Amino acid sequence: MMNMVDRSLYTMPRVTVAVCAYNQAQYVEAALNSAFNQSYENIEFVVVDDHSSDGTSDKIQELLDATEMNAKFIRRKSNGGQMAAMLDALEASTAPFIVWVDGDDLLKPDFVQTHVRYHLNATAGCAFTSSNMAVIDFRGQIISGAVPFLSNSFVLRPQSGDIEIWPLSHDREPATAVLLPKGYRNWAWSATSGMMFRTSVIKLIRPERPEMIRISADNYFARFAHVVGGSLVIPTVLGFYRIHGNNNFSRFEILGDRINGAKNSDHQIDAMNEEFAKVLAREPAIIASCIDSTDLYRIVKRIGTSKGSMGLLLQNKVLWKELPLRKKVSVVARNVLLRFRGALDGSQGPRIRDKLIQAFAWR
Repeated sequence: MMNMVDRSLYTMPRVTVAVCAYNQAQYVEAALNSAFNQSYENIEFVVVDDHSSDGTSDKIQELLDATEMNAKFIRRKSNGGQMAAMLDALEASTAPFIVWVDGDDLLKPDFVQTHVRYHLNATAGCAFTSSNMAVIDFRGQIISGAVPFLSNSFVLRPQSGDIEIWPLSHDREPATAVLLPKGYRNWAWSATSGMMFRTSVIKLIRPERPEMIRISADNYFARFAHVVGGSLVIPTVLGFYRIHGNNNFSRFEILGDRINGAKNSDHQIDAMNEEFAKVLAREPAIIASCIDSTDLYRIVKRIGTSKGSMGLLLQNKVLWKELPLRKKVSVVARNVLLRFRGALDGSQGPRIRDKLIQAFAWR
């Protein structure tokens, strides 16, 4: 046929699948096997051990030797936290797309293939895709058909109120993805092991101090990759998020559409916001080329949560030029409040602070 193109003239993109583990000897073999058993062919594998003390590194080496998989194995000489391990995998990647898999999670065999299909759709580009995940416990038994981070957002809530039963079917087409507007502010994604990112975006927004984001690195990358390039949410379950007693959010219990106690501390959020404020200073072109002017003030509101991040925003000449005068006044007022927050701790301090916040609230 005249409109057919010779398949030898192009290839499907390479994808890096990186398994990052720390003290997960009990689960890492299953995680690696799920990564190695993907139906997609053009994959390079990277494995990072973040200086585990429970034999995880030896377990990984044994499995790599037994399977003869061509994987790059990085043994960190010190424990740097989740972000440092993920960035080591990024440095080893030669692909335009990257998937990070936590050493206690699992991927379904069609995970990579499905995510690539959505990234290469002919309608809307995005910085990353995020698919739904079922939840398993330390034994591997399924305890939830959807990850609560995603199921409590509007993305999975059907307008009709109909609920899909047993979302783990292997014989159906993936559901239509939801394109999130870049101004969307709430969390509407799954977890690290449910995402595929464009490496170009990750390299653009990588933090200068990974040690400041030892946990919840997916929170940083998802929020700010979405700001830069948008995201697609895939309602289909393509992996398994494991709940057990050792790691950050995964040590809590599921309460329906919530995970009990699962919340990043203000200190963690402030550190992430400050790192992205540094990115905006380092890469000012992001402001002009990637962020719509109507969304810019919302982003400033979102990341101006501490004296450190607010100071960086105020010094950003490109950002300051783009903000209208009324918004500049609000930003300056907010900066004053942040700088005097520690001084307003006396008996009248809270009342004064509340009055000031009401007067100069974000609008």
